[in-house]
Amino acid sequence: MSSALLSSLRAGDHDGALAALYALDGAQSSLDRARDRACRTAGNLMKTFAPSGAAVLFSGPGRTEIGGNHTDHQHGRVLCGSVDLDMLACAAPNQSDVIRIQSEGYPALEISLHDLSVREEEKNTSAALVRGVAAKVQELGYKLPASYIWLMKQHNGGIPFNTCFPTDCSTSWADDHVAISGIFGIGREKKYSLCGKFGSQFMIDEWEYPAIGVAICDCPSAGHDMIFLDYRECGPQGEPKVVHIDQECDYEITPLADNFEEFIRGLVNDDDFEFED
Repeated sequence: MSSALLSSLRAGDHDGALAALYALDGAQSSLDRARDRACRTAGNLMKTFAPSGAAVLFSGPGRTEIGGNHTDHQHGRVLCGSVDLDMLACAAPNQSDVIRIQSEGYPALEISLHDLSVREEEKNTSAALVRGVAAKVQELGYKLPASYIWLMKQHNGGIPFNTCFPTDCSTSWADDHVAISGIFGIGREKKYSLCGKFGSQFMIDEWEYPAIGVAICDCPSAGHDMIFLDYRECGPQGEPKVVHIDQECDYEITPLADNFEEFIRGLVNDDDFEFED
């Protein structure tokens, strides 16, 4: 029940997590403010929507760009700085086919999952973003990881600064790591997006990659190896693992990370590896 989250917040059950985010100065007043804010957010969810399912809090951290902007415009090099501001949201399943969002100070937003067609009048609005993400999830047949969706909201696909992921075994690319050329964004307009011309389904249909989930990263081999979200264990609605699939080695599957966030955090720069001439 959603009320359980509010009760546990008020009881201080989540003070450890709140302190790690909002009370790094160790002050009780900082923790009290953070707890009050979390309680207010959870309370507003209950008051506005009265959901019956279990509620969860989400924090989207802020950042500032000191030098450069999008990584794919700056050859993968951008200087960013963290800020002590975030966006806090509380969400719960509503047992319906309607996504309902209420942002403080803004009109309520409702999106029916039965009508996810593109609307020109919604271009560059929150409604278009929500409708587009829902449409792609529906088209792919898999629930995309929350961490992937969050990253795509910051920048919808492109080339990260760090493009290598260490491995314990050799692949057709290297003895100790795999490399990516970019991360697929959400959409179909760009050729190298999830549902684009050369997106996930293309790699499965035309390159005969195993249908274990969703292709999310292409690699420098130009199609001969790929990074996939692997839903075999968790099912279409679960939290997928991240794997490397090597077409050059009879589509051998190498596990990389237990989830997408772990994969992104585990990427390192190619300068960390020695390359033979």
